[in-house]
Amino acid sequence: DLLVEDCTFTNFKGDYWIYVETLGAFNNAIQNVKINRNFFLSQSGNCRGPTNIAINSSFVLVYGVGNNGGPLTPNSFVQHVHITNNVMRADYIKTGIQAFHNVKDIVISGNQVYNAGQLGGIIDDVGSYAIMCYENGSFYSKHAIIKDNYIFNCRDNGFYIAGPWNNSVISGNVVDTQ
Repeated sequence: DLLVEDCTFTNFKGDYWIYVETLGAFNNAIQNVKINRNFFLSQSGNCRGPTNIAINSSFVLVYGVGNNGGPLTPNSFVQHVHITNNVMRADYIKTGIQAFHNVKDIVISGNQVYNAGQLGGIIDDVGSYAIMCYENGSFYSKHAIIKDNYIFNCRDNGFYIAGPWNNSVISGNVVDTQ
């Protein structure tokens, strides 16, 4: 279990602010993650920006690895995740919220994501996202509920869903200005 609640994160200039990942022998799960009512404000020029930002970066990343160069492991995942009611403000951050590989039962709701993506003139940008659920080949990721979020000034994608996210719902969100 992990609870990060009612915290203020300011003046960061790094790649990830909250990073939850399965590690070790790739046979353990992380369950019951709650990231709720936090405030994130980046330092100007966050995440190695503006010219060296092709690397991934995000306020919140949930990463269920699931393999170590070998076959996928069904027991190495993150599940029962709630990322709710957070306020995220940045100028140079690639992604507001990410669920990446082998994540089950995630709720992303009631968040405010401002300025996800890079400012103009970034030549090595390979995409930026306010909210991303990404799976590259595993069939273990499933059931993402993305609802009632407010996204302002996303610079590339408001939502990016890739891979087999079965039984997922996106509803009631507002994406304002690009």
